[in-house]
Amino acid sequence: MLYSEHRERARRFRLALRMGLPILLLVGAALFGLIQKRSYHITTADIVVTSIILFISVYFLFFLINTGQSETYIDRLTGSFNRKSLFPALQKGLQTYRDYTILLIKVENLPFVNDHFGIERGDRLIRAFVHIFDDFLRMNGIKEAVIGRYHGGDFIIGLPVEPSVARKLMENFISTYKQINEIPLELRFAEVDKSQAEDLKAVVTYLYDTLSQSVKNGVRRDEERRIDISRRDAQIVEAIDRGSVLLHFVPIWHRQREGIDLFEVGVRLETAQGDILPPKKFIPVVNRLG
Repeated sequence: MLYSEHRERARRFRLALRMGLPILLLVGAALFGLIQKRSYHITTADIVVTSIILFISVYFLFFLINTGQSETYIDRLTGSFNRKSLFPALQKGLQTYRDYTILLIKVENLPFVNDHFGIERGDRLIRAFVHIFDDFLRMNGIKEAVIGRYHGGDFIIGLPVEPSVARKLMENFISTYKQINEIPLELRFAEVDKSQAEDLKAVVTYLYDTLSQSVKNGVRRDEERRIDISRRDAQIVEAIDRGSVLLHFVPIWHRQREGIDLFEVGVRLETAQGDILPPKKFIPVVNRLG
């Protein structure tokens, strides 16, 4: 059973107590009142009071049942945390564990599966992925992994381990599970350390930015793995303020005229540290920061 499903079971148990105890108290109060009268003669007032208690009990019961169905911790398709409950679960993990890593895992080929095998097969793929991944983590000693479905085939994961351990686990999982139910499984991932997770919404945005810059198999250079959100954002803002824009001119050759017809201009940013950033690194940050 997923950690999210354990949390949901506990929530439903608390909800059942909230539904049952007030009704038992109301019924007990009514019985106590009748016994105190020491008479079996039922008056009009007794009928009115009993009807009111019955109406309140039924109304309260249906209200809580409806609330329990609408307010749930889990995503109905996969059983993982839904988006509403994901951030509180991650925040709890950040506060509980000394080492914590947040990952974005993307089922890269889900659109292809939906288009060529049908949406139901795609749903079964991501549902099976969640449970297989949870079993894999449990076999590696991680029993309370926060697995949340963020969008489509994108999952935000919280693991109580160091980033290096999380990367190794992901690389082992990707190399082991190349297909599920005879359907290829293509995964990409990015991760951030606990020290950079003060603003979870900013972390998720940065994970998407990082994933869009990484190569397809999810392997990145060591210097790209060490994500520092605030430092990179500050470098880009500072470079723009200084006007540190580099233009690269690429000549376009005209074959018939045998001469340069025009130039394609590429834009780069140069940070104060001397790093040259291509558009795929600074444009997502510029868009995010406005």
